[in-house]
Formats: sequence, structure tokens, C-alpha cells
Amino acid sequence: MLLSIIIPVYNAEKFIERCVNSIIDQAKDFSDIELVIINDGSTDKSPQILKRLQDLYPIIILYDQQNSGEGHTRNVGLEKAKGDYIWFIDADDYIEGTVLNNIHKTLVNQKPETILFGYKSVDLEGEKLSEVKYEDAVLTADELISKSLYSNTVWSKVINRNLIRSNKLSFDPTVKTATDFDFSFRVLYYSEKIAMLNDVSYNYVVNPDSISNIRTREHLEKLAKDSVIVASNIKEFLIINEKDYEGRMKIFKPWLNNYLYGLLFSVFRFNYSITFIEEIIKSLKENNNYPVNTSKMNTKKKLFMAVANHESLFLMICRMNRKLKKQM
Repeated sequence: MLLSIIIPVYNAEKFIERCVNSIIDQAKDFSDIELVIINDGSTDKSPQILKRLQDLYPIIILYDQQNSGEGHTRNVGLEKAKGDYIWFIDADDYIEGTVLNNIHKTLVNQKPETILFGYKSVDLEGEKLSEVKYEDAVLTADELISKSLYSNTVWSKVINRNLIRSNKLSFDPTVKTATDFDFSFRVLYYSEKIAMLNDVSYNYVVNPDSISNIRTREHLEKLAKDSVIVASNIKEFLIINEKDYEGRMKIFKPWLNNYLYGLLFSVFRFNYSITFIEEIIKSLKENNNYPVNTSKMNTKKKLFMAVANHESLFLMICRMNRKLKKQM
């Protein structure tokens, strides 16, 4: 089996059939692709839809489990998959064009450790909101990161299963909202040959109801806390591996710094309490992740971080931002 496509499903009745059919339409010409779908305890009509699709398409291998969260479900997919390569696809997303054919050809002809491709962000009606696009190229991990080509998303990659297993990579089930960055960082760190495709046929659906777009106070605080934990874990990962991968910490640290910029910008943008922001900064300091090095950032990010790296000034600006929002 060449490729295992893994789809975790939780209450995706509005989207899962479109997702699966978009894959089936392109996979029907191949005999070395399997579609592993894990129903993570859905309480809507997703289980019935999946069973009907499984009866129609032998390529589908369906598993049911009690609700355990995305990270655990992805790990189950990794255990069940038989392919030499792994591709995670989210249940509310879909593919088009000839992306699967392009991926298959690249796997057979170039045998990379990881394939990286672009994508379109689309709304629920399929209208394009934004696009990330790469040029066709084959790069090492060091070359990729040195070009500041940071890719936090798991679904924009096809990954060699042996790379995952030999380096004991998995998703942390205790971190529910920051798993993609953690896993992607480690995958690319270990990837010596990365094939980049000039293809934007993956459609990332910006779904207001998805976990990544929930804006409740509880969810936002969980996201920030998880991001602090992941940043700490990644920094420890870089330090531990520096002995075997000398010099790679210097190359990959700017990616972590960029992630920390994203965390601090989110803290500024969304309606976190000032007390909570102080707690986040304190935790970052304890992990030696604050202040953040900005040497590889663009001008816009450096300007923001010039404020964010000074705690008292940053807290003052956050207070002002919240007062302005209340007046609007």
C-alpha cells in the first residue's frame, strides 16, 4: 500500500460526504491507496453516512470509537494505516483538480520523506478567501526553514510513515488546540528530502462551528495555554536533538519564534483578561520563551514584537485595546 489517507470524523454530517467523494473521484484509478476513516463518537448522522459510503466504496476502511478528541483519533489512524505514506485530511475540507495524481506521481518517482503543497482557504459556499502557494522544488529541511517557509498545518503534508514511526512521532492527546504545529514541526525537522508541489487543490473550509474557530473565553484560554505548553515542548525538543542534529536548532528556532509571535498577537487581538495575559507571559518566561527573538521576522512582525517584548508596555496597549472595543 502506497498511501493511507486518514480522516478523523466528529459530527461532520454537513461535510463528510463531500470530503469523501472528492477523494474517491481521484483515487478510483489507483489500487494502492486506502481511505482510513475513524468516527470519533459522532452524535449526529455522520455514522450512518459513513456506513453508506463504506458499502459503496471498498477503498474505505471504517473504525468507530468513543469520543476521544482529534489527537487521539489521529494516533488511532496512524496505528491502523498500512500505507508507506500518510495524509491527514480534515472531515470538513475537500480536494479538487488532480492533486492526488500529482501526489501519487511524486511519491513513486521522487520518494521524498515529506510532500508539502499549498491550499486555498474557502468559505462554506466554496468562495476563495486566501491562498498559500509554493513553487515546485525539492529541498532539505534546513533549506525549507531557512527560506522562512513555515507550514503549521498537518493536512498540507504527505508524510513517510517510517519517518513517523522511527522517530516515535504522535499527537499529544492532552493538547487539543495546538497539535498541528507540534506535529508538523517535528516532521519537517526530521525530513531530509521535502518535495514541494505547485498545487493549491486542497480546500481548507473556514467553518465557524469548527473547534479552530470557536471564540468562547474557555476555548481561547485553552488555546493560549496549550500554545505555551507546545512552545515549551518544542524548545526542549530542539535542545535534546541538537547533539544529533548539530546546528539545526539555530535554523529551526525562528519558526518557533514565529509561532510565539502568533500567540502574543492572538492575546492582543482577542478579549483575554489582563490577568490572564500576565499569566501567559509569566509561563513563557518560566520556559525561557519570553522575550521573543525577532531577528528573522519581517518588519511588520518586528514592530509588533517591539511592543509585545516589553511586558508593561504590552499590557498597557492591551488595556487600551479593550477600552476601545467597549466604546465601539
